[in-house]
Amino acid sequence: MEVKVVIDKEPPSVSDIKNFLLSKKSGAIFIFNGIVRNSNRKREVLYLEYEVDEETGKSVLKEYLKNFEDKIEKVFVFQSSGKLRVGDDTLIIGASSCSREESFEAVKEILEFMKHKFPVWKNEYYKDGENHWL
Repeated sequence: MEVKVVIDKEPPSVSDIKNFLLSKKSGAIFIFNGIVRNSNRKREVLYLEYEVDEETGKSVLKEYLKNFEDKIEKVFVFQSSGKLRVGDDTLIIGASSCSREESFEAVKEILEFMKHKFPVWKNEYYKDGENHWL
């Protein structure tokens, strides 16, 4: 299984992600794209700031992705860092596999890992002038 992990302010293009995920063995590619929304917790969000422990994050993610070696041809993960505005990409996860079910399930599982175990912290800044770490 080939893996590419990108932690940056600027996300790659969808075509670059798809080109990485393409494989002669794959019959399916599934890509999830999370974006900054304009409200959370009943408050209007102006922007977010992400802080990522890049070294630890890449290490724990690559270890976790070993769970998919028998099912997935390629995995792509983009995690944003820095300041992001409403509509910006926060997280992109892609997987290619022989069948659509395998790539779909892998992306869902990787998403849950990223949400709960990846070392990233989000600070939301609200229209009312307050901010909150999540």
